[in-house]
Amino acid sequence: MVRLVPIASGWPGQSAALAAVTPPATDKDAATAAASLMSPEAISNPVLTWPHYGTRAVGAVSAHGPIHTILRGFWMNLRNVQPLGHRFTAAERRLIVRLATPLKVQRYLNRLPYNTEPDGDTLRSFRQVVRHRTAHCLEAALFAACVLEQHGYPPLLLGLESIDLLDHVIFVYRHRGKWGSVARSRDPGLHGRKPVFRSPRALAESYFDPYIDHTGMVKGYSVVSLDVMGGYDWRFARRNIWAVENMLLKLPSRKIKRSRARVRKEREKYRLYREQNDDKKPLYYRGREKWKEIPREFL
Repeated sequence: MVRLVPIASGWPGQSAALAAVTPPATDKDAATAAASLMSPEAISNPVLTWPHYGTRAVGAVSAHGPIHTILRGFWMNLRNVQPLGHRFTAAERRLIVRLATPLKVQRYLNRLPYNTEPDGDTLRSFRQVVRHRTAHCLEAALFAACVLEQHGYPPLLLGLESIDLLDHVIFVYRHRGKWGSVARSRDPGLHGRKPVFRSPRALAESYFDPYIDHTGMVKGYSVVSLDVMGGYDWRFARRNIWAVENMLLKLPSRKIKRSRARVRKEREKYRLYREQNDDKKPLYYRGREKWKEIPREFL
């Protein structure tokens, strides 16, 4: 795992350098590194604050490859960095420091009640999720994207398109060249995945069987960076951020196909399990060892 520590502000070709590339020995060290990035001094630095594309600023990801590749990714993407630190409240900064890895974000989201939207449809920003302490799947994905981009992860979303129009959206990331996810759902099998998948398609396909219920089935997936939203405020907005949903709905999807016989078999298996287990949702799926932790309510 790497931690990049800038010693001077500047730009590629100007007077800027990396003072150290050192591995945090413990989670405490990683949290200390995160805290240094969120300090008033770091926040006031418009260039090297939040170096979040191409590197992992607080050791959130391991780097097993030539160090020049890491540094090249850092510099190539530095021009896209937005100095967001000053926009977070003190409480939000403390939360972000604490949630320094995808697993910690997943555990945090698992403890939040699922947003069933009792007062009407919502699509809340990171700030509003923190305020209301509840999230549905897309709100959770946006929360994860906002938190983890401060720790070096690009804000990537993967959408799962279902035949019954009840789509699912998750946050996705790479770790040691493998893909994983952070997610919240009303179904146990649609939460996060460990970073063990060779591609976004393989990750998306891991949701195929758990997605099948009385009406649902994944028929395609898409991956997008929230950078496409430009200056749209999906992190801090007080109002619903419907533009994000509209953007996702317009994305072309890549098809995922399975035999009709397999789908019928899984659907009947699901129906019988619910009938025989007091309507409890199943956990019998193959590949469960690749799942992240799920909320206690499903255990």
